[in-house]
Amino acid sequence: MSVYLFFEKKLPFREKKRKVVRWIQYVIEKEGKKSKRINIITTGDREIIKLNKKFLGRSYRTDVISFPMNGGIEIEGEIYISLDTVTENAIQWGVTTREEWRRVVIHGILHLIGYLDNNRDEQRIMKEKEDYYLERFPE
Repeated sequence: MSVYLFFEKKLPFREKKRKVVRWIQYVIEKEGKKSKRINIITTGDREIIKLNKKFLGRSYRTDVISFPMNGGIEIEGEIYISLDTVTENAIQWGVTTREEWRRVVIHGILHLIGYLDNNRDEQRIMKEKEDYYLERFPE
């Protein structure tokens, strides 16, 4: 299992990489999958907008974009997180930036696993899974 965290933008809070990686591995195993290689890149709005436009044809920012590279039992892919948008969303929803960052990490992992959020039912399922796994972060 290979999970790598990269920070183009520095997190405004302390986060132990090993804990995050163990938590992600727990989520993947709990979902009945294995990870081949997963890169999680925390960046800013400028990079997210470029990626969104280039790969998804959308000219706006978002908090997280996932790029699955294969399906099946072994998952592989990249997750890009905009710390700028995560920070704004945290303020809007009254949570800490740390909690919101962790939520989008799990959201991205769920997309790599195969979950979608194209309609209300899919969004509800993903939100329930996010909440479930957030409660299990090893403090």
